[in-house]
Amino acid sequence: MNRFLFGVVVALGMAAAAEEKASALVVGGRTVARQRDALEVAIGHGDMLSVAWRHGVTDRFEAGLAGAGTLGYRGLLFVGGGSYSGSSLGARIEGRLKVTLLDTSVVSLAVTVRPGFSYSTWHQVGPFSNQVDTFGVELPVDGRLGFALSPHTTLGVKLEVPLFLELWSTDGSRATVRTSDPAWALVPRASLGVEYALSERWLLFLSAGSRLSSLWTLDVQLGVVCTLPG
Repeated sequence: MNRFLFGVVVALGMAAAAEEKASALVVGGRTVARQRDALEVAIGHGDMLSVAWRHGVTDRFEAGLAGAGTLGYRGLLFVGGGSYSGSSLGARIEGRLKVTLLDTSVVSLAVTVRPGFSYSTWHQVGPFSNQVDTFGVELPVDGRLGFALSPHTTLGVKLEVPLFLELWSTDGSRATVRTSDPAWALVPRASLGVEYALSERWLLFLSAGSRLSSLWTLDVQLGVVCTLPG
């Protein structure tokens, strides 16, 4: 009898979720609706301020543009050796492409690609403290898996591979242009987030994550998304 009642409760909950899906636009795998636009604004540690425009191309694909000012303690580990770590101040501009791979009433999954350019000034710490400026190309790729806790709330997990190609750098006294010998940085990052839909047009989100390497950093974002009138 108890198992039967439990099954009825689960079935009713699934049916309710099917009637009204959680948005899952940021931490989950859903995209902006077809031919609709959305504005995303966030503040935090890592990305001090970020603004993104998002456009729904189809029901499962969106494209957009974003810009961010970066501030905080960060780490960058290069393939083949070498690293930057310390307080960092910079800027980034990027395109955004997001594709939904799975979308049910409970689970959503998407892949996002964000090609762009970034510039950063690093104040490195340690026995050889100095200032380093870097400029390069970024190509982060991430997978986002969202779970609908209710019709208004989504819990999400993201695994990101933030690929960075350093094209130019200077340590304050000598500049290096890496045209024939570029430096690649490849450090996976994992994060956990939650978002809450205030209405059909407005949602709030909070996420926190860290790079999966010895250069431990904490990135936190608090933001809002507004779907613009169609």
